Amino acid sequence: MAHHESSGVLERLGLKPEASEQEIENYQDDAPYQAFGLHRQSWGGPPLLNFVLKTGQQRGLPYSQIVDSSLEPGDVIRLEFYGKRVTIRGRRLGEAYAKLLSFRVVYFAEADHATARLVQENEPVITEIRIEDNAPGLLSAEPG
Repeated sequence: MAHHESSGVLERLGLKPEASEQEIENYQDDAPYQAFGLHRQSWGGPPLLNFVLKTGQQRGLPYSQIVDSSLEPGDVIRLEFYGKRVTIRGRRLGEAYAKLLSFRVVYFAEADHATARLVQENEPVITEIRIEDNAPGLLSAEPG
């Protein structure tokens, strides 16, 4: 019986998962743009969540320090860490949020303006990642 180098039955049958479902262990500068990368397993996946800004700067924050998360209308993901608040804006981010909840997201990558315009309407794109300081261990309070 021949040994297959492929990682799954779908590949052996000539069927590939959607681009957003492909496993990406880390962000690569020279790879085609993808809004987020996924780890192959949930729970026990990556210890850090990497945020790749359009400037090229990368920032890793520990999954273990996420104290609150939300997906808001208008495709906005908000993450509260101990000491940091992250806001991710874009398009079609529901799948990314669902995968985040099972610790499968490896990175979020912000697209520059030119790249964001080239991403097809049915594909996810991140147009802004904002990382701000907040009070350590406290959730941000919305006025109201």
